[in-house]
Amino acid sequence: MTTSATTRQAPPTLGRGFRVFWGSSAVSLAGDALRGITVVLWLYAAWGGSARAVALGVLAERLPALVVGPGMGALADRYDRKQILIVSNAARAAGSGAILWGMLSGSVPLVLGALAASAIAGGAGTAARGAVLPRLVAKDALVRANSTMTTTEQVTYILGPLLGALLYGKSGPAVALTADAVSFVAAALLQRGLPSLPAAPRAVANGRGRDEATDGDGAATGVRAGIRALLNSRDRTLAVALGTYLCVVLQAGINNTVLVAFLPAALDRPEGDVALFSLTNGVAQVLVAGLLIGFAARLAPVSALSLSAWVMVCGGWVLAGSTSLYMALAGVLVIALAGAPLQISFTTLRQTRVPDALQGRATGLVSTLSGAAFLAASQGGAWLADHAGPRAGLVGSAGALTTGALLTLFLRHAGGRAA
Repeated sequence: MTTSATTRQAPPTLGRGFRVFWGSSAVSLAGDALRGITVVLWLYAAWGGSARAVALGVLAERLPALVVGPGMGALADRYDRKQILIVSNAARAAGSGAILWGMLSGSVPLVLGALAASAIAGGAGTAARGAVLPRLVAKDALVRANSTMTTTEQVTYILGPLLGALLYGKSGPAVALTADAVSFVAAALLQRGLPSLPAAPRAVANGRGRDEATDGDGAATGVRAGIRALLNSRDRTLAVALGTYLCVVLQAGINNTVLVAFLPAALDRPEGDVALFSLTNGVAQVLVAGLLIGFAARLAPVSALSLSAWVMVCGGWVLAGSTSLYMALAGVLVIALAGAPLQISFTTLRQTRVPDALQGRATGLVSTLSGAAFLAASQGGAWLADHAGPRAGLVGSAGALTTGALLTLFLRHAGGRAA
């Protein structure tokens, strides 16, 4: 009996395939962070310090990915995901070269066009990357694998912009974007060591052994199949979890826009202090996701997602009602500490409840929905802050978190009914 309990609590093993995937993803994500800050700094300078240029850069990078996301998800379900990852990174390396050419030519349209094209190639890689893990690791190792990936992603978000700003400040865009292109080439070379990941059969049984997922011939049919996979699970657990996750994304979009204005207007602090929020958020998520790697075997995704959502509500209302910088940082810290387990839990639920033949489409649709929610919330938060004040925007953010937490009440009921 003792041996059995020890075996159940032992950390699930991840295998060579995961290590190769993790290494290539880390290099590719570092390239993303490095290029992001370089493009922002160059656009800001090229348009004489105009924030409109930065907004256009964000739009050029995110909008194409939103439009093609579902289609790229279908692509990831029809072809070898390993090859899609390799081609995507190679195309993005070429995109970095085109962006650099536009910068050296002083052409903002060329930079934005190359950025958009690279984002489309990145959309294919994102869909394939999100669908790969269930093929590389056992089901009981998914939480640990997702915790490792989330930790790595947050580390690159912290270190990548710092390195990119340093390279840009000392050497201009050439060195930074050359390093960016090299990172994508290195990721593609590493991915050659992955096992072959061909498309799953067109009709595959899901985890319950009964339902079938049919891969239709048309793109529209493929997208509809992905939607059914997300929203039509028997116990509705994944559909409710998706609603909670999107509420969290809405909160992030509002805060991303409003906090810069909230500091001087409500707390009498300089705008530059917003960097403290980013640092607090990143470090907290790295620490929590890192801890979850060791405790992955004990994490129940449904319960963890529900608890995390309610903890985030507490942080959201502390932030909305903050009267000092330290109180605001405390609110951000609480949100960030719960954000990592919520992200990991939702990703694990998607991976375990969607048939393999539809993993790419489910990933593409989630990316599209979350990206659209983020952009809409950013614009809505800015409008609310301009018309009712920045604090009203943060109240809206806390309201989004509260809505997501209330949805988890149905999540618990759905899980119980399924059982």
